[in-house]
Amino acid sequence: MRQETISHLPQGHFASAWEETMKKEENQKRNPERTPHNRTTTGFRISDELWAALQPLLPVHVNTHRFAGGRPRAPDRACADAIFYVLRTGCQWQALDQTELCPHSTAHDRFREWVQAGVFLKVWQAGLSQLEELQGMDWDWYANKRARTFTPLGGKKPGPKRSRSGIKRRMQASEQGEPIGLRIEEANHHEMKLVRPSREGIVIELARAPSKQEPCMCQVPGNGSDEEGDMLQQFGATSPIQREEKQTIRTRPWEVNDALWERIKPLIPERKSRAKGGRPPQDDRKMFAAIVYVLRTGIQWNALPRERGAPTTVYDRFRLWESQGFFTQLWQSGLQEFDKLVGIDWEWQSMDGVMTKAPLGGGATGPNPTDRGKSGTKRSQLCEGHGLPLSIAVDGANVHDTRLGEPTLDGIVIARPVPSEKAPQNLCLDAAYVGDKTEQVVKQHTYIAHIRSKDEDRAQARSADPTKKPRRWVVERLHSWLNRSRRILVRWEKLTETYEAFLHLACALLCFRQCDRGQAVLQVEMANERLAA
Repeated sequence: MRQETISHLPQGHFASAWEETMKKEENQKRNPERTPHNRTTTGFRISDELWAALQPLLPVHVNTHRFAGGRPRAPDRACADAIFYVLRTGCQWQALDQTELCPHSTAHDRFREWVQAGVFLKVWQAGLSQLEELQGMDWDWYANKRARTFTPLGGKKPGPKRSRSGIKRRMQASEQGEPIGLRIEEANHHEMKLVRPSREGIVIELARAPSKQEPCMCQVPGNGSDEEGDMLQQFGATSPIQREEKQTIRTRPWEVNDALWERIKPLIPERKSRAKGGRPPQDDRKMFAAIVYVLRTGIQWNALPRERGAPTTVYDRFRLWESQGFFTQLWQSGLQEFDKLVGIDWEWQSMDGVMTKAPLGGGATGPNPTDRGKSGTKRSQLCEGHGLPLSIAVDGANVHDTRLGEPTLDGIVIARPVPSEKAPQNLCLDAAYVGDKTEQVVKQHTYIAHIRSKDEDRAQARSADPTKKPRRWVVERLHSWLNRSRRILVRWEKLTETYEAFLHLACALLCFRQCDRGQAVLQVEMANERLAA
């Protein structure tokens, strides 16, 4: 009976039903519905719930124009989104001009205006008060913890952190972990000066009546200092509300000008044509500019502005070029151009290592012995006499510098001239390279080692001969140059290949910038010679 029923069905019935089912599944895969919590769209904007709590706390704007005119004021919601975008991504203020939010000057002025009005402190207090009403807070026990951070640009409260500018941030939290106090001091400030056994300075009032017994630990966010300065330090600004007469030179290091693109365009690998067609690829210059934007601003891939390109498209192009060795070739081209224009100083070279944080871990990472065993990475760099990078090796932060000497010297990206008696090549190293292993590696690579001994005093290290100059400081300056690229300052890449690609790109841009400076100096010298003639 079952066979008879099936035999009466029209021919091709099952085939047509199967095709319709496959079409439905294909359409569902190609057009997935975006969730409201998609990080690409809403992860770097203020939510409606947070805006509902922030909006009543904003100060009322007073039009100071004598005729009540002037340009229309930018919406507060757009400025709040821009401030939150800078906070979450860590990009520069001027990088906001590449987004659809609002101009960077408008967002920064509104941010300083709200800091002066105490808006962010009120939001903090409102959040803690709401948390107290919902679940309550345990005031019997709370913790006091500090953290040091780098401040490369200095500021109001900088201090030396291992001979580098930094600040110390001390947080006070309840037993559940909610922050209830904050204080900012210099990085070299003694910790006991930041601890006071009292309840002064907590951002919200205690929910219960004060008892005779004080809590076991307390942290004072401020000791009479102005609230504006502390909040500016917390969010990255250091200057007062009024604009200073002397301002730093504002640059846009993420922009790719025509002169730089003319050097890069011939080096871009050719794409293979697809026999089946497909969508046309995005413009190479747009993709390269987006990669440089990520490198210099340090933002997440998902936070990349749509005006720069789709994050997935830019990341795929970045991985493609990385696999093709494009960034290494770019670095080689920059060094070759500098060698023709100025000349690479092979006589005096320097090598040193630097450790950076790697919160996400990944390849070539390890526990940092100088950061309480947290995940970190070490990059060993070799530079020539002018300070341009010749080689970089990456490994875990727990790897000693002596073990990275050989891979660093073997990884020079351009052809190295053979040393001779008339043209020797010297290698300057610090006390971390003291040992027989380093001396053996240096001899194998035909260098003349200049290693400073650990027992040598700084006063004795200075030579009375005026012809002898300090040579090793250029590699320390190279660390500073590379750390200006915020994507390198803290490593967020889990893959070693992608992290090295960013390093090679930063080295290439550094070489091209030094070529431009060298060419400008030559033009000035030629002009002076013409005037003298």
